[in-house]
Amino acid sequence: MDWKTNLAGWRQRTVIQGDRVTVETTQDPYERQLILERNQALRNERPQNDLTFGRQVASIPFEDYYQAIRDYPGLKSADKQERERAWAQFLARPESQKYKVQ
Repeated sequence: MDWKTNLAGWRQRTVIQGDRVTVETTQDPYERQLILERNQALRNERPQNDLTFGRQVASIPFEDYYQAIRDYPGLKSADKQERERAWAQFLARPESQKYKVQ
């Protein structure tokens, strides 16, 4: 079946296989590209100097985030130290550069 895009930018389609019906959901590729382009623009701006409230480190499209969780299960760990370690490892990898905003 064809993909249908809803107002939030998500695409869904219904897949029928035998007696099983599933709904596949993906993010609109255009929306994903906008997020990655905005990350690039933020990296090109001046770095954030005032860190009193904190800072944004990365912006990850939903599908990429869920793929990262599958590849690095520690990213969603309940243990804070394990989760911080997993995020540090993930953000140190070259393939995460496109998600960084700083």
